[in-house]
Amino acid sequence: MSYYDLGLAASDPRLADLSAVVRGASVPMQHVDEDADGAKDGILALVQLEPSERLMVSVSIDRAAPKDFAKRTQAEIAVKVGGEWKPREKDPKLKEYVGGAFQNVQQLTPPPEHTDHSYLIRYEGPGIESDKVGYRIYLDERNGFDIFGKKTPEPVLGRVGLDGYESYHHMADWGMDILKVGLTLGAGGFGSYDGKKIGLVSSVKGWDARVVENGPVYSAFGIKYKQWEVRGKRLDVSANFSMLAGSRRVHTRLTLSDGLPELAVGVVKHEGTELLVGSANIPGKSYTYVGSWGKQSLNGDQLGMAVLFERGALVVPQAKPTAAAASAGSKRSAGGMARDRTAPATLAADKVAVLDEPENYAVLLEPAGTEVTYDFLAAWEGEPGGIKSRDEFQKYLEREAEQLGMPPRQRLKTALSQKSKVFPLTAASARDWAKKLADSELERKTLSYRFDGWDRNRGRKPKFEYDVVGLQPLAYEELNQIAPDARYAAVVEQVTGSYVTEEGNIREYDEYDYNIDSVAPGRNLLSLFASTGQEKYKKAAGLLRRQLEAHPKTSEGAFWHKKRYPWQLWLDGVYMGMPFLARYSAMFEEGKSLDEVVNEFVISRKHLRDPKTGLYAHAWDEKREQPWADPETGLSKQRWGRGLGWFSMAVVDVLDHIPEADQKHRAPLLEIVNELAPALLAVQDKATHTWWQILDQPQATGNYRESTASAMFTYFLAKAVRKGYLPSSYKQAAVEAYQGAIDEFITVHPDGKISMTNQCLVAGLGYGRDGSYRYYMSEPVWKNDPKGNGPFILAGVELYRLLGS
Repeated sequence: MSYYDLGLAASDPRLADLSAVVRGASVPMQHVDEDADGAKDGILALVQLEPSERLMVSVSIDRAAPKDFAKRTQAEIAVKVGGEWKPREKDPKLKEYVGGAFQNVQQLTPPPEHTDHSYLIRYEGPGIESDKVGYRIYLDERNGFDIFGKKTPEPVLGRVGLDGYESYHHMADWGMDILKVGLTLGAGGFGSYDGKKIGLVSSVKGWDARVVENGPVYSAFGIKYKQWEVRGKRLDVSANFSMLAGSRRVHTRLTLSDGLPELAVGVVKHEGTELLVGSANIPGKSYTYVGSWGKQSLNGDQLGMAVLFERGALVVPQAKPTAAAASAGSKRSAGGMARDRTAPATLAADKVAVLDEPENYAVLLEPAGTEVTYDFLAAWEGEPGGIKSRDEFQKYLEREAEQLGMPPRQRLKTALSQKSKVFPLTAASARDWAKKLADSELERKTLSYRFDGWDRNRGRKPKFEYDVVGLQPLAYEELNQIAPDARYAAVVEQVTGSYVTEEGNIREYDEYDYNIDSVAPGRNLLSLFASTGQEKYKKAAGLLRRQLEAHPKTSEGAFWHKKRYPWQLWLDGVYMGMPFLARYSAMFEEGKSLDEVVNEFVISRKHLRDPKTGLYAHAWDEKREQPWADPETGLSKQRWGRGLGWFSMAVVDVLDHIPEADQKHRAPLLEIVNELAPALLAVQDKATHTWWQILDQPQATGNYRESTASAMFTYFLAKAVRKGYLPSSYKQAAVEAYQGAIDEFITVHPDGKISMTNQCLVAGLGYGRDGSYRYYMSEPVWKNDPKGNGPFILAGVELYRLLGS
């Protein structure tokens, strides 16, 4: 928990007296520098969670609380002092450090004399350990990642290598060095890939190493590789390695000073080992793995190693295996591939693509900007309660991947946040909460979504798409109507407008993708044309209208979600396309497309709505061909909150562009509004007046109160009441829903900014997303994402209008 989220300034003198308590007892806790910038960021409290368990952790100021906890992690760098450099006996051109004694240091820049086996650094580099296992990284041109197998949970690194480099290669009471690394990636190292082979981080102009944390439950060290020569350029790599108590994993974060198309990460390949590969048929933010198992320890024991990473970062190698290699590769053995080249291992289609070369099993990971993250681990049968079999190790890897991809849900209530929330809601306070989030995001990242900017949440350059370029700028435009501010007024042009060329073309947009998500920002283009009169915005909007004219449809005329999602109608797509089409038609077509607009809602209601509950399925496959589709109905399985949130906002927004006299087109939509409102209130969480990620399964394991859907439904109710689509009896429900969203999802920070939490980052169907309950639980839970920010601001605007009228 960061100090910032706890409502405490980093300079607050009370931080030293923070205590974490569970069931009346203090739990191990540590102040940590998680981003390795030299300053503490927050606290890490170690708690044990059983499956499905809900646990209250109380953090408070308590001077009498314990400060010292059993040490279960360690990071260190030990270097000799008091000796001297002398030429090596066998090779006088190289030097070794003779004499002196080891001293632990916080940071180290090895001198030019230092190289492989120069006896300057104890066990040749920085070390890190938990109560499970230890690791070291050679601080020389090998950059090897090695393993210390532990026979005891106590810290042992301080005892390793005191008498040179030989002793720890033999079994001792604490354990031993258990891996032969050689010139390989070792137990989770990284390197380059030139399309033919993996290259180690060898050609560098030096290293800087430092201990970042050395605490009871969390330890970390960093290495800066200076001027690595790779792919025809020189760049710096800042690597941070961290471990938690009770875990075998080392979290690795690599930051590059310049871009690379990919990095190779993996483990050494020893004869007689078996390659273990995780599934690639999973969502992009879920974790998968590549590893090995077998008698590959220096002691002849069973040893498993693996790297774990997000599926979305995986790059499929372009090299093809030789015929002989492809034949042998099906054995998945250490000698399975041709030894004269690196090639993808021949595996099942749903498995991760592996580079299988003579020395390594590896995968290629694409940097998110200039950053690559992954975890590596080792499990030795010699550790207490160690893993003894291949099947046990693979099950362990599956659990670890799940834990990385599905961390525990967190609900944070702080004194500062609760003090700042004053109810009952008024028109002014509703407006002010919308302004606070808008102002906070303007300072954080709203304008970074402009063309050629950066989408921090997705970890890539932004595209011309529905949320960052469409929904959030639209919210600023609406907020400007009730709280005029030049900063708000400028957002639409600074963000959405930045994608439009002087000729009226749209950057980062391809009409022939037939992606209805790309149509949503068209509403902002229409606003820009209306406010500026510039023809380029009308022309750009015309491109989107032309897309819809040719966009593929179901047999009844509903728009496919995307060309790559054939015959599929999604709730999301109704919002992406119909408000734009309705407004465009009103502005330029005298409403001729309203039949098409209303038909989209009618078809959605026909196929997606459950007549028993009034809730809608996320999607429908007319052909019943998708793995997620029910073979009889074609429907997806779950009632996803934000999917129905998109639909609910769409129906009230489209009504803005249909004249009141046009009852033919308004009547079906008003019927939908009046059906939907009671169905939503029936599944609302009564304690908080918010809604769940999966609407109709509030008690299911992992389900959580989800803020983006809650904000969308609040907007729907408030606008529908204000416009007279719903009776005034729903007014209180709208007010309570916005109060609930503020109370449940808004965190107040010590600098006055606020954050919106518990946001489902993304969700969809197909391409590894099977539509199961488990799938919706696996998508990341985020904060301050435009898909939630926009609806929260819009809901505040509508509550202001409703309560002020």
